[in-house]
Amino acid sequence: MEDAMDIKKNKTPKRVALRAFWGNGDAESEIRLPLSKWKKILGGLEYEKGGYSWYEGRRYHVVWRFNMPYRQGTKGTFSIDGEEGMQCIVDANLSDIYADILEND
Repeated sequence: MEDAMDIKKNKTPKRVALRAFWGNGDAESEIRLPLSKWKKILGGLEYEKGGYSWYEGRRYHVVWRFNMPYRQGTKGTFSIDGEEGMQCIVDANLSDIYADILEND
């Protein structure tokens, strides 16, 4: 039988799936982060993470950027930039992201 400390060590932290849509709603991207990181982003943490987007069955590399000071919007905003200078989402509100807490990742 495991003691409480072993159970706590083996427990994986909760994660969140972040999803955004653009265009006519036919382009999308999703990334996954630890829930603790998402909470820090909501609090203003500058952060970026690579991922993929999908449009008409094709996959593209994108970079999600949160709370970036060099953009016009800073705190509380995000952008998704794609390959070859493609701008998918520019300085949208964090509230535009669909966030789902994942129980098992």
